Parts: sequence; C-alpha cells; structure tokens
Amino acid sequence: MNADSPARITGRQWLIVVTVQSVTLLFGITLTSVTVILPQMKGALSATQDQISWVLTLNLVAAAAATPLTGWLAGKLGFTGASVLCGFATSLET
Repeated sequence: MNADSPARITGRQWLIVVTVQSVTLLFGITLTSVTVILPQMKGALSATQDQISWVLTLNLVAAAAATPLTGWLAGKLGFTGASVLCGFATSLET
C-alpha cells in the first residue's frame, strides 16, 4: 500500500461493523424494552408491584452476567430462539 493512498475498507470489515452496530442496538432495545412494558406485563400476568420489580432487576442481572458469554451463548442456545420463546410466556414464572 502506498503511503499517499487512502485505506480501503473491505467487505468483511463492513460486515463486522454492521454486525457490531446491530448487536449494540438490539442490546439497548432489550434492556430498555422491559421498563417500557412493565405496566402491561403487570396487568397481563396478574403480578404485584414487587414481582414486576424483580423482572426488571433480574433482567439487568442476567444481562450483566451474560454479556461476557454472549458469543458462546448465542452459538449454543440461539439468542433469537430464546427471545421468541420469551415472547410466548403466559405467566410470570414462565
């Protein structure tokens, strides 16, 4: 590469950037979506305020614990599949 020529970004590098940005966006949505839907969850699951508070607390704890293991967990468990199953929950225990 010539010192005067600008660096070229390869297709693989673009893919990495897009993937990282998408995952960062999804992670932020995951953490904030729970706080937005707490009132609806409380009514739909007939939960008390204390039980719903635990949902938020445990979501944050799970995110903190799982963040270092995200790559391994996604490969073994499938993040999308787990998220879909959470969407079908019919009770607080589920």
